[in-house]
Amino acid sequence: MSLSHLAIKNLRNIAELTLEPGPRLNFIFGPNGSGKTTILEAIYLLGRGRSFRSAYSKRIVRHGESALTLFGRSSGAQRENNLGIQIKEGCFRARLNGQFLNKSSDLAAVIPLLLITRMVTN
Repeated sequence: MSLSHLAIKNLRNIAELTLEPGPRLNFIFGPNGSGKTTILEAIYLLGRGRSFRSAYSKRIVRHGESALTLFGRSSGAQRENNLGIQIKEGCFRARLNGQFLNKSSDLAAVIPLLLITRMVTN
């Protein structure tokens, strides 16, 4: 499965962004502080229902805003899935093809992903 559409609203430093990634390899580049890691965080949120950067959902909502919204479309060999996530006042809600999800683990079946990070020690 691949992510064919990504819409971000009020996630960290991104007020609003829409991407149509290609089906294979995509590069994300730009200067420091431009939102590259935030785009990766949005994809991770769609696939896992949580952030890899913060355990507190209120901290990832853009400063001065009350909610963040993510929308993604995954295209697979057999079907297309629409995902939506909203975090408002610390409450997390997820939808898959218009139906609310009870468990964020249900997202992993739609957007399977693996995060590999490098630990920096001094």
